[in-house]
Amino acid sequence: MSNNDSPFEAAAKGGDIDMSHRLLEAVAERGDIKELYNLLGRKPDILDSIKYEAPFAETPLHIAASSGNDERTDSSSHGRAKFAVEVAVLKPSFARKLNPEGLTPMHLALLNRQWKTARALMMLEPELIRVKGKEGKTPFHVAVEFAPPQLLAELLYVCPSSIEDLTAQWETAVHIAVESSKFESFKVLFGWILKAEREHILDWKNFDGDTVLHVATRKNQPQVVSVLVLGRVPRERLPLMWHLGQPSRHSAHLGGSARLMRAGRMAYSQPTWPAL
Repeated sequence: MSNNDSPFEAAAKGGDIDMSHRLLEAVAERGDIKELYNLLGRKPDILDSIKYEAPFAETPLHIAASSGNDERTDSSSHGRAKFAVEVAVLKPSFARKLNPEGLTPMHLALLNRQWKTARALMMLEPELIRVKGKEGKTPFHVAVEFAPPQLLAELLYVCPSSIEDLTAQWETAVHIAVESSKFESFKVLFGWILKAEREHILDWKNFDGDTVLHVATRKNQPQVVSVLVLGRVPRERLPLMWHLGQPSRHSAHLGGSARLMRAGRMAYSQPTWPAL
């Protein structure tokens, strides 16, 4: 060890692989790209470690995706998003790898509300949105529960086929939105489904044999029921239904849903992507 080397740097140059891993993980928590390459210069094979080649592993990309802002360092969501993309480019397999909890880096970014990292991974490789993890859930399924509506619309635009992915319990993203009482997510999904003319998805049944309408009825969600029933009725038939009193009280629910349903329809073309 030279006089100028810290214990971590000496470990990276030497044979202490455990210490090198700890240094790499600390770098990942900070999202420090400069230090990542300093470490690679001293230990070029660190990302190829057998630790990260295991079937289920917590890689530096997982760590960066799940880390929050740290006031004690220069760590920021922007810096970690850039770091995540850098690592994913160097080791593409990390982006699809499941950790011991059955989650990919994109799952973790969404669960930890690291929207910039989730968006960066989405743009790098759209198919990451569809990688299945614990309970057969994809990052898109997680986004339905945790992401803001604008990000959900972006995911749909970038990877439209994600709307057809099912969990291990045969749930669609719409099932999940209703089960978790995420009405805003439901409206974005519903608006997109109408625009894309994929209404058949709303009739798919989960493992228990329930459609989305069955779930909404069981969960006592009249707004969802209203949108599902009236939202699929051709416009020319609505005045007749209301004239016959079938059921006019739902019109307020449908009208109040219009804005977010419109966001879903816009996702079919090109959403606007403000900073998250």
